[in-house]
Amino acid sequence: NYVEVQPGDALFVSPGTVHALGPGLVIYEIQQSSDLTYRLYDWGRLGLDGKPRAMHIDKGTAVSITEYAPTVLRGAGDRVLVECEYFRTTTRTFTGDAVEFPTHGAFHLLTVIEGALTVEAAGVSITVQHGQSAVIPAALPAYTVSGTGKLLTSWQP
Repeated sequence: NYVEVQPGDALFVSPGTVHALGPGLVIYEIQQSSDLTYRLYDWGRLGLDGKPRAMHIDKGTAVSITEYAPTVLRGAGDRVLVECEYFRTTTRTFTGDAVEFPTHGAFHLLTVIEGALTVEAAGVSITVQHGQSAVIPAALPAYTVSGTGKLLTSWQP
């Protein structure tokens, strides 16, 4: 299956689904914590030791889901992009006013995808630029975001 994507699209790829990325894409990949990845093909990439990375053809094909085609969520508006038992990811546009968000006891990963935003938590304030991320610890009760830009936020519900 080939999925045509556009800027601002979101895809949810179920665990076990064979997938690859095309050229020119910038992705934000969020995944359930796992120490297992099977590589079926690696485009000649080398590991840190300068040698080709290991392939896992037999193990990978034994557990692969090949019939699945991900749903593409189109558009760039404020919305919930993905929600499952492991994480929730949303986008939100800010136009200057400060907005407070509770953490509900979960860490939050914030990534600025347009503009620059100020994040304040526990008396510390930082400016997060386009392409940068900040992590809000689960121990904090809340954080505030202000400025002009667009934010991608992920957390475990």
